[in-house]
Amino acid sequence: MTCTNVSDLEGISRALYQAHPELGDLITAHKRGFEFAKYIRNITVGHVNPALCHKAIEWRPELNALLADPKEGAGVFLGYAVLETAINTYVDGERHRIFESDTDLAYPPDMTRFLNFLGQTVHLGIAYCEAVGAVAVSEAKLPDFQKHLLDLATKAAQTDFKFIMRKGEA
Repeated sequence: MTCTNVSDLEGISRALYQAHPELGDLITAHKRGFEFAKYIRNITVGHVNPALCHKAIEWRPELNALLADPKEGAGVFLGYAVLETAINTYVDGERHRIFESDTDLAYPPDMTRFLNFLGQTVHLGIAYCEAVGAVAVSEAKLPDFQKHLLDLATKAAQTDFKFIMRKGEA
């Protein structure tokens, strides 16, 4: 989820790259990783995806038995199977877009490969967010808090909270 937020932030931060090319340099080489993380989030968490569910059962036929007679811990195995399936469907034709082979999270080298990818992506995302934050703060025209404390506090006291709709909602 967080990697998807970084991907979205990158999209709206590009206007800063002309004056701050170091931001673009920081993330450009890793955009594919963030796109992959966004794909995984969208296909596994964003919506129930029947095609992914069917593919997970095809990939892990033992899910048929698990779903017919669920036991304790079945949800964890089901989660791994869906995650593996999502990882393995990130293909361009016959070739995976990130990894050199299918991923089986029960196979330690594959789990390590995925966790290393995830860790590197998250750490880069943190560095990118810190860099964007530093640029934003340096360019922001913020009121002098000490000088305008009373005015800012008065305005804050008048805040009327309302439900904020997402873009495109009626």
